[in-house]
Amino acid sequence: MTTIKANAFNGSKVTKLTIGKNVKKIAARAFSGSKAAKLTIVLKTKKPTKASTFRTFLNGSKAKTVTVQVKVGTKKQNKTYVTKYRKLLTKKNAGKKVSVK
Repeated sequence: MTTIKANAFNGSKVTKLTIGKNVKKIAARAFSGSKAAKLTIVLKTKKPTKASTFRTFLNGSKAKTVTVQVKVGTKKQNKTYVTKYRKLLTKKNAGKKVSVK
């Protein structure tokens, strides 16, 4: 799978999602209509690097807390991408309070 489409999780109560290394695009409003109160996203991809990607991805989700775990490779690579994703996933950019680990 290389794309997560819009409304992919509509009506879903998925609480943990792993985005693999081959995912290149996350469509706008992919979590629109999601009913999960807590959401954990494990990122194994280096591709989504625009703040707009995450803003639209999380838009419409009912999740009150979102945790993003970065697992892209070695410890050094993970640390680099944690820093990048923290800059992208601010409340202003993501629309929600997101913790990145």
